[in-house]
Amino acid sequence: MLKNKTQWYKRSLLIIIIVILIISNLEGFKVLAEDNRKNIVILLDNSGSMNNPETKIGDLAKVAGSMVLDTIRESEVNISIITFGTKVTVLKGLQENKDLDEVKKELNEVTMDEQGTNVKDGLKKAIDELNETAESKSIIILSDGKEEPIEGITDEHIQELNNLIDDASKANIKVNTIALSNDVDEEFLSKIATNTGGLFRDGKSANKLFESLTAIIGGESDFSVIENYTTDSEKMKEITLSSFAEEIIINVAACDNKKPQINVKLNNTLINPTKTGNMYEVYRFTLDNNTSSVLKIESIGEEISSVIVQFKSKAKLNVVNQFNKYISVPKNIPIDMKLSIDAGNNEIDDGTFIVCNNGDIINPTEEEGIFNYSFLGKEEGENVIRYIAKDKSNGIIAVLEMIININDYPAFYYKNIKEEITEDESLRIEIELKDNTKVSNISGEVIVNQGGKTEKIPLEANGNILFAEFKINGTDDIKYYANIRGKNEENTELFAYPLPMINLKVNNKERIILSILDNDEIVKAEEEKKLNKNVISDSGIIVGKEANIALNILDKSIINKNTNVLIFDKDNEQIGSFNISKEEKGIITTTIIPNKKEKNLELFFKTDNGIEVTESLKTNLNVNTSLGFILEKLLKVFLYLVIPIVTLILLGFLVYKALMKRYKLEVEETCISVSFEYKINPNGIYRNIGEGYLSSKNRRLYLNINNKKELLYLDEEEENALGYFEFVNKYQNRPKLIQGLYSYKNKDNMFYVEYNTIEEINDDTNNQKIKYEPGITIPYKVGKKVINIDF
Repeated sequence: MLKNKTQWYKRSLLIIIIVILIISNLEGFKVLAEDNRKNIVILLDNSGSMNNPETKIGDLAKVAGSMVLDTIRESEVNISIITFGTKVTVLKGLQENKDLDEVKKELNEVTMDEQGTNVKDGLKKAIDELNETAESKSIIILSDGKEEPIEGITDEHIQELNNLIDDASKANIKVNTIALSNDVDEEFLSKIATNTGGLFRDGKSANKLFESLTAIIGGESDFSVIENYTTDSEKMKEITLSSFAEEIIINVAACDNKKPQINVKLNNTLINPTKTGNMYEVYRFTLDNNTSSVLKIESIGEEISSVIVQFKSKAKLNVVNQFNKYISVPKNIPIDMKLSIDAGNNEIDDGTFIVCNNGDIINPTEEEGIFNYSFLGKEEGENVIRYIAKDKSNGIIAVLEMIININDYPAFYYKNIKEEITEDESLRIEIELKDNTKVSNISGEVIVNQGGKTEKIPLEANGNILFAEFKINGTDDIKYYANIRGKNEENTELFAYPLPMINLKVNNKERIILSILDNDEIVKAEEEKKLNKNVISDSGIIVGKEANIALNILDKSIINKNTNVLIFDKDNEQIGSFNISKEEKGIITTTIIPNKKEKNLELFFKTDNGIEVTESLKTNLNVNTSLGFILEKLLKVFLYLVIPIVTLILLGFLVYKALMKRYKLEVEETCISVSFEYKINPNGIYRNIGEGYLSSKNRRLYLNINNKKELLYLDEEEENALGYFEFVNKYQNRPKLIQGLYSYKNKDNMFYVEYNTIEEINDDTNNQKIKYEPGITIPYKVGKKVINIDF
């Protein structure tokens, strides 16, 4: 039973671990919204004020919401709709797979009867929804009133709201806001849009509401508004489209609660609506990319309808020096803009121009692809500025729409806006008062975003100028804007407003990174014919003589202009130079003339234009005089030949000394000496003790011992022998002292042998024969003869 419980416990524990792992993975999972779809949350105010019977703004907002739902493709946009008032209600979440027709039905059933307006809670819910998605995140707030939660406005509520705006900015969530009435807090909605890179739009009339919501949502899918009008002012509209046009969306919505009646023709072919509602029609169709087209829109009834035409183009019209498309500035501040057309790999006609919706024509400047335009707002309010790039046949190439809100605050604006900067440089932002308004207590901060990180830098005041300075870290482009605060002394009113967000391009710091080629790399470069001169490899350089060296300009180098590089020695004396052209990389050869002797020549580099360059390189090359190189070669001979020979002699001597020392320690101190005298005889060598003799016939005699007489004998008895002597004709040398054997010779004959035996071998207290055990054989060389003694 205990065993079963243990197994059950283990299985349960395993299941729990698996569940925890799955949940952990789900917590880190970001909803990709089906690949690369745009993620949009529409926040709709459903407070009681939206149910105004005069403006019917609530009904118009629902019509506008339903219409834009019919313009989108679910494969392109993932949309969520949330209402907020006293409470927050999610009609469709980003992760829900609700049918859009069902969502439209729920939207039309929304009642506008909530008691308060709580943007904070609605914004928090929208941000939470978008935090579960991967990219392309935006929010659209439609509201007609001020922030009025049931519990009232508290400092804590305001702080939480500001924190939510910061959170949205850090998460790259654009918050677009649309004001639906004159009672709305425009400053509050403008602040949210500006601080997050979104748009603040006027939606106080039916036409403006339809245009604002259509433009914002269409813009998420790269659609631009090219026309926005009502049929009471224009019954017929003809639009010429260039071959850059890819797709068209036309939204037609009733302004007088009467169903629109309209005909749409493309190149004189009637186009049917793709979607229809009670009070709107939607047309969406693609175009032939290779030809221009003519679009005709005709009203065939008496009803008043709002017509909004959007198109998607292969070309883009961009503002080079401004980041976002919404700008809020004081009156009479000129906004200088640089416009450019990005057509990808396609060519733009020479006759291309830009027309502004106020009638201004903008022609290209001498700077290729750049169109300059300055906007000056003289009256308060919203200005929708639409720039339309057209070809010489008047066909629309690309469109850019900007919202410029003009206020009557004291006119502070940026001074000397930079378009680009280099990494590691310091950026100084100065903001000055452009009019004569008397102000006091001015302050503020610059909000800087680089690489997804946001930093607030306080502005310091110097008279009527505010400034901040910070160092550029990294190479990510920078977005920044300034919040300005102060007091208008002329009317004693406090003011606070943000300046436009600026996009600052950060260039990589120019640097030249060099390396020296080693011998193998030189050989390879020569084989590949990358060297145009013979270069020094492992040979030396003669003082005062020209020498060619090979350098490699590494791929990590960033070179934006032609640069002259100067070469110096360790004493800062110039010994050479070379030129590098813009964006040059790879192997180059250059000539140097060293003036001083130096081992492992080190080269030091500087540029004449201040571009950072590798500080120094060691070449492994020696600089010397001609005589010096000769002496060096002789020294090498001495080092490579004489020293090894002397070393071997010394080693031999040391080995000899070591052997002698070992002999004295191991042999001489532990041996006794027994002498045998030999007589020279034609038949061999006799000795005075024993019976045997060594001769050419009898080459081996055994060494035996008489324990009683303590005598050693040489005879032919092999059994129990201590060892033996043997003659072998082989060498001619003088007698040598080896181990314990002394041997002397007279010519070729041995006449004296002395052998030292080990003392303990002769110590036989029991008077027994010493057992013979064969051991090693040691040869003793005497002249041509070799005596082998076995032990």
